[in-house]
Amino acid sequence: MRENGYALDLQEAMEGGLCYAVPVFNYKNAVVAAAGITVLSLYSTPEKAVRELGPLVNDAGREICEALGYVGDSKNAADE
Repeated sequence: MRENGYALDLQEAMEGGLCYAVPVFNYKNAVVAAAGITVLSLYSTPEKAVRELGPLVNDAGREICEALGYVGDSKNAADE
């Protein structure tokens, strides 16, 4: 889902865990980290994670990017 600016982990890393993550860019436009959230699949679905948690993670990622001096394309700064 790179073209969307986020990644989903659909229980690949942990059985029962759904992860939504966005890249964190620094002032050199380099990816230096990721910001994300993991929820139990018992309480969420991939669609619900993207719809409800995605905007929160996107906002947090964008704020971190800005704090690191990133001024590039907002789509790459966790903007869905």
